[in-house]
Amino acid sequence: MPDGTDTVMMQEDCAVEDERVRLRPGIKKGANRRHAGEDIAKDETALSVGLRLRAPDLGLAAALGYRDVCAFRPLRVALMSTGRDPRPGRAAPPRRNL
Repeated sequence: MPDGTDTVMMQEDCAVEDERVRLRPGIKKGANRRHAGEDIAKDETALSVGLRLRAPDLGLAAALGYRDVCAFRPLRVALMSTGRDPRPGRAAPPRRNL
């Protein structure tokens, strides 16, 4: 938040009139503001290893001050034929684990 501000007004609670923003009355000082550490306690695990990252997870990481997150894509595997596929009249090759 910019220096000198203490409250967040939701966009849907504002109206533009004559090139000015009009705020609904009744908002309390500090409304809609979140302080550092408010969403997760100290020494609490925020994101577990192996978690599939979604937008809220990245938002949490950013809120905790992380600009970068070490991540990788799930492994993809493709099986290719070696040309020794069983054919009618031929014995199948011995089974092996890959």
